[in-house]
Amino acid sequence: MGQLALFNINRISKTALLNDINDYDKVLISVSGGKDSLALTLKAIEMGVDRSKIELFHQSVDGRHDTQQAFFDWPSTEGYVRRIAQALGVKLSWQWRDGGIKKEMYRENALTGDVFYQAEGSDDIVCLPTTKGTLSTRRKFPAKVASLSQRWCSSTAKIDPARRTITAREDLKGTNERPMKLCWLTGERRQESAARAKYDEIPEHPANSKARIVHWWRAIIDEDEQSVWTRLEKHRIRPHPVYYFFPRLSCRCCIFFGKNHWKSLKDISPEAFELVEQTERDLGFKIDQRFTVSELAAMGKSSVRERTMHHIPKIVSEWTDDVILAPGEQWELPAAAFGEGGGSI
Repeated sequence: MGQLALFNINRISKTALLNDINDYDKVLISVSGGKDSLALTLKAIEMGVDRSKIELFHQSVDGRHDTQQAFFDWPSTEGYVRRIAQALGVKLSWQWRDGGIKKEMYRENALTGDVFYQAEGSDDIVCLPTTKGTLSTRRKFPAKVASLSQRWCSSTAKIDPARRTITAREDLKGTNERPMKLCWLTGERRQESAARAKYDEIPEHPANSKARIVHWWRAIIDEDEQSVWTRLEKHRIRPHPVYYFFPRLSCRCCIFFGKNHWKSLKDISPEAFELVEQTERDLGFKIDQRFTVSELAAMGKSSVRERTMHHIPKIVSEWTDDVILAPGEQWELPAAAFGEGGGSI
């Protein structure tokens, strides 16, 4: 397929996308710091994508700088993502909503918070004010369902800030005659859940416009978990230490946690556990709907073991270590790899 034909459509075949991956002006990769988005990034590099075209997008779910309300994110994650970008020699940018998930959870007769973005290494922070919508109230945790309108944490703190950033950035916009050509990569896999098993591999992206063509590719959607860990081992990537205790790098206070996850969190990060307890009291709303978080933890079994306890300080503080193993250092499959649950569906 010729370049003109390729980019005059918003829907694209997988064959055409693979054949022309370097025809894109930029390849934007949504990266959480978890194993799947890292495997996704490494796959793009293996495919020969020019690293100067790659930019990692990371959504800070608690906000950043003076808009931050610490609650849901692991303190180590931003530093870990920063080190990944540095090690791989690719650009990195941050997106977030004012006050993050916590402020949205407590929202009362107000609009959803403004969106911000910032390039790594730049002092410039751009605010995208939220002016549309109606005044409304949440005062509850996100619902434990697949629908993003009810499980609003993902849409509010991740999906919408990323989309609005793509739409607003002038460097991601061309002209009607020569639109900017973007490939947006995300790391969902069918194996993760029944809901994700039904996802389109190449869905339409809402940031498409006359001056910007965005092809969205879930590039590892048919890969299994073993292949993901194998790719990290091949590239000698040090996994995020959360994987020694939890099977997925989701929020540290994820609504999908089960009783064992809550017991583990209480042992690893008691201050985060106390935030959930206090929020349940403030809102008069249980995160699980059936049981309080204290009741769940009391029924659970912790994943903390003496042999893995040395990883805890790495999780609860800013990450500053190298993410590529040193020569001679042995790659290790984390203890909680291939576990069940612990993340969104």
